[in-house]
Amino acid sequence: MPDLRQVVLLNYKQSVVKQKIDPESIPTLVPESTLKEFQKDDPEPYYKAQKIEFPIVANGLNYQESFFQSFISKLNERPIPGSKSGHNIFDGERPPTDFLLVGAKIENKSKGKGFVYFKNYIPKTGATTPNETFIKENKVGMVHFSLVTYPKYEVIEDKEGNEIVNIIESLYGERNDAVEYNLGAMKQETNKKRNEENLLLQFEGEKLNNKLGGGNLETNKQEVLKVLCTMKANADITLGEVAEAMELQNQLITDEHIKALKIVNSLKELGFKDPMKDYEKLKNKIEADRESVRNARLDKEFGTKEDSQTKKENLLRTYAGGKTVNSYGEDLEKAINDLKEDPIAKRFAAELADVNSELNKLGVVENTNTDNKPETKNGIRLVKV
Repeated sequence: MPDLRQVVLLNYKQSVVKQKIDPESIPTLVPESTLKEFQKDDPEPYYKAQKIEFPIVANGLNYQESFFQSFISKLNERPIPGSKSGHNIFDGERPPTDFLLVGAKIENKSKGKGFVYFKNYIPKTGATTPNETFIKENKVGMVHFSLVTYPKYEVIEDKEGNEIVNIIESLYGERNDAVEYNLGAMKQETNKKRNEENLLLQFEGEKLNNKLGGGNLETNKQEVLKVLCTMKANADITLGEVAEAMELQNQLITDEHIKALKIVNSLKELGFKDPMKDYEKLKNKIEADRESVRNARLDKEFGTKEDSQTKKENLLRTYAGGKTVNSYGEDLEKAINDLKEDPIAKRFAAELADVNSELNKLGVVENTNTDNKPETKNGIRLVKV
């Protein structure tokens, strides 16, 4: 069994099928402030993507999904360095940092099987020399990559009694160095950067087209759904985009719909069988009750709409009703107080009032005769205001 207490190198070998992968489809995981520090003078950053299928056997060791999960988890703290000159860690020196592993994602296909994607940022200048040639090498597909790690492993036996070494975790010392073309044990797929189209979607589409070349309709439908589920899990597509493509966007249930449904259900629990109709009834009842209270208050202050003695229209009450339209509660009380100083209201009150009558509500009419008899002229009672 190999001694795994030392650093382990995971060299990648180019896959038979070359596939173009869009780095923009791979999320950046390193802290934003850290990446900005390296990209201060780089307005058009260049990224190189890698894709590896797992579980994968390299140099007799089985690399499991958990290993790749632990490896990329380190990106949440810091970038993982890479040297464009390959490995030189055995010389006891820290290799130069010419580029950075800054992002990754895992695509699960079935139990313990799937793909891991890596996203490398290659700046214009490396640790000691410009990266212009190195970037060109990556663009034309001349470069492969190799992970470096101090791993954790487990040893199991198969049915035949053979020892199997599973690499299950990356402990420390992570790197991702460039290596010469076709030198390595692991297959990988890399990209040629193309901004004009989403190459990950193109890859999924080509894969889907190949699968749909045969089989029945139900099988094809299931394959479509699997691809959509994978893309949705990786945030490559949203349910809204799918619905829009099928012209069903108006049938989506949004957060706003959910909130509205909760309100309707709450109203039903309170006894509202048809919330809209019941609301209209309740609203009308409230309006009617408020109007009744207003009318009663005005009647108390200014008399009823019809003079109880003369059976004629009470102009003061009519005027007060017009001046207090849509006034309720405190607003109504204020309007009533204002009316007591309103000259027109005083005039109407004077025409109605009799010093001995309860209609003299405003108290503005006084009898000036000393004999307490009303002054008249030609049979008409006179009052002074």
